[in-house]
Amino acid sequence: MPDLSDPAERRLALLLAQERPLAVDRRRLAALGDRLEREFRRHAPRPWWRRHAAPLAAAALVPLLALPAWLLWPRPLPCPSALLIASVATVTAPAGRPADPGRTLLPGETVAVRGGRAELRWQDGSSLALEDGAELRLDDAGDGSKRVALVRGRLRAEVAPQPAGRPLRLAAAQGEVRVLGTRFAVECDPDALRVAVEQGRVEVQRAGDAAAVAVAAGEVARLAPGAPPQARALVESPLRNPGFEQPLGRDDAGDWCLDVRNGDARARLDEAAPHRGRQSLLLEQFRPLVFPPDAFAWPSWQEFVNSPHGGRGHASVSQHFPVQPGRSYAVRFHWRSQGLRREDQRPGPERGFVHFDAQLYFNRDHGGNRVQAITLLHAGDDAGEWTAWPPAGGANRGLFRVPEGANRGALSFKLSVARPDCTPRVWIDEVTCEAVADAP
Repeated sequence: MPDLSDPAERRLALLLAQERPLAVDRRRLAALGDRLEREFRRHAPRPWWRRHAAPLAAAALVPLLALPAWLLWPRPLPCPSALLIASVATVTAPAGRPADPGRTLLPGETVAVRGGRAELRWQDGSSLALEDGAELRLDDAGDGSKRVALVRGRLRAEVAPQPAGRPLRLAAAQGEVRVLGTRFAVECDPDALRVAVEQGRVEVQRAGDAAAVAVAAGEVARLAPGAPPQARALVESPLRNPGFEQPLGRDDAGDWCLDVRNGDARARLDEAAPHRGRQSLLLEQFRPLVFPPDAFAWPSWQEFVNSPHGGRGHASVSQHFPVQPGRSYAVRFHWRSQGLRREDQRPGPERGFVHFDAQLYFNRDHGGNRVQAITLLHAGDDAGEWTAWPPAGGANRGLFRVPEGANRGALSFKLSVARPDCTPRVWIDEVTCEAVADAP
């Protein structure tokens, strides 16, 4: 209510009393109020969730839209795990940790067998039996197939039928073996990979140039540098006791025969660090030869090496076996040595030699006339580690054709010593002599 004691207020009241009241349109006034309220709301600050509603909705839709693509996108299948079964073996997993029998071998793990055997087995019944000295790694192929890498050694495989397009793949430095279901044996050395198939069929592919060959039951293939992969008929070796795992016998029984020409030389079986198996053959001069003091000044070389006062040490083993004229045989063996010396004929303290010889003979009848003699190896330098013969890239690849008129073969390994003050030793292991169907 206005304060009429104030002159300004009284004057304003008189002026208002003189004016006529204005007519008001209520509908227009309500519409104006609604418009003012809408403008106020439009220009008023909005909550954060309304300001970012569109980005939040898009972010929520991304997982929903990506879910079908993720479900349909091809993903690698898990690698089938293998159960490790060991018997009389020391099996070593990564970082040198021992692997207990019955454990599951996972991709990336390595098994090294020492002093026994081990076996890997999958749920479908496929198995790999590793021999002593073998080393194998389980790999992940990414497609659900079985993939293993054989670093070294020998194994026997029995593979159940595999899914189409996903064969078992066994890789080595020399190449790869692809298997859909079969029984076969693999031997991996630093210079070659040998695959012998007992049942079924495998494909062997060489590393580097991808040259491949199919190997059927009863055939063998060998991958090595300088020789194209080729499948040959697998024939049982005519040699007995080729790995020297059994005691040495007699020549008349078709076994390894000892020949020692000097009481201070010998041939025996040795269990220390064989190439494979439990033992190897050792040829050794275990006591130094004795020469007369003036023998080193003798001008005659022949008189020196054949001196009756000590002379030449000689230890050898040999085995006779039947052969077929016109057929070819593949010969292989491993050897290592210490104490070999090249021949020095000059007078002086260094004269003499220590040699290791490997020879192949073809004879007419047992112990009869010799038709052909072949020197496989004549070594005057040491092989400190196990070495394969024939060497990688050799000209004849260890293949020899039996000449006409010969029906007996013989392999001989000999250590010859004509040097004082030395006790050399030569180890031999894994001797094979196999007939091949298609000789070059």
